[in-house]
Amino acid sequence: MSRRRADRAAALGALALAACDVRALDPGRSPVDAGGDGACGRGVAVISIGDDYQSANVSALGVDGAVLSGSLLSSASRPPGLVAPLGGDAVLPSLPQRGGRIAVIDRYPSGVVTWIDLATASVPAQLDVRTGFTSNPHDLVEVAQGKAYVTRYERNHRAGREPHDAGDDLLIVDPSVPRVLGRVDLVPAMAGREPFLPRPDRAVLAGGRVLVVLAGYTADFADAADGRVVAIDPATDSIDEVLVLPGLRGCAGAAVSPTGAEIAVSCPGLLLSDSLDDSAIVRVRVEPPLTEIARYPASTLGAGKVGFRAAYASGGLLLTAVFGREASPAAPALEDSLVELDLGGGTARELLRSSGAPFTLGDPVCLDACGVCFAPDAGRRVVHRLAVGEATVDSPVPLPVEEALGLRPRQLGAL
Repeated sequence: MSRRRADRAAALGALALAACDVRALDPGRSPVDAGGDGACGRGVAVISIGDDYQSANVSALGVDGAVLSGSLLSSASRPPGLVAPLGGDAVLPSLPQRGGRIAVIDRYPSGVVTWIDLATASVPAQLDVRTGFTSNPHDLVEVAQGKAYVTRYERNHRAGREPHDAGDDLLIVDPSVPRVLGRVDLVPAMAGREPFLPRPDRAVLAGGRVLVVLAGYTADFADAADGRVVAIDPATDSIDEVLVLPGLRGCAGAAVSPTGAEIAVSCPGLLLSDSLDDSAIVRVRVEPPLTEIARYPASTLGAGKVGFRAAYASGGLLLTAVFGREASPAAPALEDSLVELDLGGGTARELLRSSGAPFTLGDPVCLDACGVCFAPDAGRRVVHRLAVGEATVDSPVPLPVEEALGLRPRQLGAL
C-alpha cells in the first residue's frame, strides 16, 4: 500500500478516482517576479488538486495575500523540458525555497522532481527519482550548491537491477544538472526492527545536519514502530544519530523554529486507527545529542489526530491542523480544525474549522519573519491568511487563489 493510498484511506475514505481530461484544464501560465525575494520571504506556492486526484495546478500568493501567479504550472502544461505532466499527488519541500526557481515533488506514482523557473513560468529541468521502482519521494532538502537529498518513502523489493535502486533512503541528487549522485541507506536507523520499514517522510536542514522523520510503517500500513528522527551528516552522507520517540506512530513532518535551535515533529499516529494515544507534536532540540524537549498529545489539541506538518508562527506559537473523521457506527463525523498551540503554557486555541467535511484543512505554512501564516482549505477552495501578533494569531482571512479551474488548494510551500 503506497503512502498516497494510505493518506486517502485515512483522509478521504472511499473516494473513487474519476476520469478527467486534464488537457482541457489549462489556465495559461504566468510568471512571478523572482527579484521580489525580500528579507522575510515572498509568500507561498500553492498546489491545488482536482476532485479526480489527477488534475493539479501550482500558483503563488504574496506575503500580503495578493495572487502573484494564478498558474506557474498545471497538469495540462506541456512546456519544453517537461517529461512527465504534473500529477495529483504533488507536494512542495518543507523548507522555504529562495532564488529564481522552485521544486515540486510528484510523489506517487510519478516519482519525479520538477523545477519551475519563477520569472518565466517554465520548466528548466525535471528529474526521475524512481531508479526502476515506484519510489514515492516525499521531500527535497538542498544542503549545498549542487547537492540535495530526496526522501524516498518506499522500498524496492527487487533491488539490484539499477544503481541506487534499494529505496528506504535519501537519494543524493545534483539539482543543477539534474542527476542522481548516490544514496544514504536509512534501514540501519530501524535497528533491525523488521518488518518495520524506515518510511522517510519530511526532512529539514537544522544545526548543520539534515533531520529526517521516519514513520516506521510496515509494508501494509497496518502497524508501525516508534517514530524516529535521524540526523544525517551532509559532509559524509552518513547517519550521525537516531532519536526514538517512544509511543508515537506514523511520524511525518518537521518544522524548524525561528532560532533554528529546535524542530517540531508531527506524529499523526497510525493512519488506519482512530486512537489518539499514539498521536502528538514533539519539540526536539537540534544541538547534538537530539533531545526531546516537550510533547503535546493530540488529546490536548483537539478531538482528532494531529496533522502531517506543523509550523512555527513565532518562537512561542505553533500552528497545526487537527484531523476530523468520517461518520461511523462507533462515532459521529468530526470536522478538521486549525489550532494555535502556546508552547509556553501548552494551551491550545481553535482558529478555524473545516466547512462541514473532514480532511479538507491542510497543513499550515508560516513566514515567521514576515509575521504571517497561511493554511489551505480545500472545502472552501481558498487559502487562509493569518497575521501573527505579539502573543497570538489573528483570525483567518480567506483568499481566492485561482478561479478558472476550480481546483482545491491542498499543499503549501514557503517562497
